[in-house]
Amino acid sequence: MNKPNLKIVLATIFILGLTLGGIFGYRAAVGAYVGDVTDIYVNPPFSEASYVVGQYNSTHYYAKNGTTGNYDYLSTNASQIINWAIGNLTSGGKIFIKAGTYPVHELSVNFGYTVFIIIQGEGANTVLSLDANSDLITLSSPTTMLDLKLVGNKATYTTSTNDGIVVAESRCILERLWIENFKGDGIVTSGTLLGVRMHLLRVRTCYGSGIHIADGTTDWEIIFSIISENAEAGLMINEGSGLIAQNHIWGNKYNLEIGNIGTVSGLRIEGNFLEGSTQHNIYMPTKGVWSSVFIGNSFMVNNLDANNLYDVIHFAPTATYYFGQNLIQSNIFFYLTVGFYVPRYWIYLGGTSSSPRIEGNSFYSPSDINGTLYYSGTLTVKNNRGYVTENSVTATNTTATTCVFNHGLAETPTNVQCSFNFTGWTSWTWTATSTQVTITVTGTLPASWTVYAKVEYQP
Repeated sequence: MNKPNLKIVLATIFILGLTLGGIFGYRAAVGAYVGDVTDIYVNPPFSEASYVVGQYNSTHYYAKNGTTGNYDYLSTNASQIINWAIGNLTSGGKIFIKAGTYPVHELSVNFGYTVFIIIQGEGANTVLSLDANSDLITLSSPTTMLDLKLVGNKATYTTSTNDGIVVAESRCILERLWIENFKGDGIVTSGTLLGVRMHLLRVRTCYGSGIHIADGTTDWEIIFSIISENAEAGLMINEGSGLIAQNHIWGNKYNLEIGNIGTVSGLRIEGNFLEGSTQHNIYMPTKGVWSSVFIGNSFMVNNLDANNLYDVIHFAPTATYYFGQNLIQSNIFFYLTVGFYVPRYWIYLGGTSSSPRIEGNSFYSPSDINGTLYYSGTLTVKNNRGYVTENSVTATNTTATTCVFNHGLAETPTNVQCSFNFTGWTSWTWTATSTQVTITVTGTLPASWTVYAKVEYQP
């Protein structure tokens, strides 16, 4: 080897040695801390975590600086350690919480809407366990929480407002979280929020609802999650402009409760598997306004009520509240026999309904689309497998006791459902031909009365 080449080789070895020496020198300087941070790969200047939180010994927890590797704070109080670490992220950053169980309460991220925080654990092995009558954590800055397990204690801490996560700022992301056993809701939004995202969650056994989208929260989404066994709703939705998709929701009182004293518009419920509620599967209660709601491409199973009192989809608005301009399309309603019971109705439309459409669904069961229909506008029920209906009719009597109208079906109807604009009748009957239906009423009748009829041909 000539001298110029030898010089090049020696220079290369020298530079490589400096590089490796720098790395090893840094890791040697970290010393005992290296084993605690290897799984987040802390190396300057690209420190992934601003602080690492872990258990120092049997009594103390630590907050370790993710850049220097120094123990910046030790405490016997896990809440104090985590809140201290959060409080130091005034310009944003990440907290990594190592596997272990941390008794905590009233954790808080509160820097306003311009500071972004990440709180990450090591999956279900990082457990934040509620140890006081309070919420576990409140997010008042855009926060990403992921890879954590949050556990309440509803038997000991019995205040109904003990929630798991209170989302109080826009642009929060909750992902890969396990949440269970809170006296209040597993997750609840609070305030006028925009763009909250919830993905890959497991929310169960809360005394309130699994997830509660409160008034004022818009442009939100809940996808790829399992929500089960909550004492109230699996999902309580009080504000629309959101997406519920690809979730498995089961075993709650109501799997979905939509619009309780709220206005829900622009809500999409797509591709979900909903089964085994203890009452109504999808419930829109007495005080709410629902418009532009799409329920589609979902698989729905009958409920767990043995008394035949509840429905798979139940709309029951009263007074000035209404269900209007909504679409129930391309769903599968399936009846299971083992451990499940016949629902009262697959779909019940009560109260005031304005131009809803029930189209292209498949019904596999002994149950029926049914219910007393008080509605304005035109109810469209057509092209449903297992329930073939092409017409709903409003007509005024043609004699004192009878009302005759054309039903518009291709065959003679096999079922006619009626409601009336008066209550003086004692009984009513129907007969049909291939073109007309005749309704005959007995009782104390007004001079003019109206019948609202839904006509079905089912082969």
